[in-house]
Amino acid sequence: MHIYPGIFAFAGLARMFIVLFRLWSTWSQAIRDKEFLVEMRLRNLEPEKEQTPDIISTKDTETEYSSD
Repeated sequence: MHIYPGIFAFAGLARMFIVLFRLWSTWSQAIRDKEFLVEMRLRNLEPEKEQTPDIISTKDTETEYSSD
């Protein structure tokens, strides 16, 4: 007759752990989303790198002027 309170307690603890795990997962995902948005905001504030044109080699320059 004392087995029923044990089963009830086990079921209650199992349910509590499931609910706590889901709550922790939701909280963890919210933190990840918030940090991702902060990182994207910081990345948007960084200035774009200026692209420099390719340097023409000396051989190409000599060839162009020698044809004159």
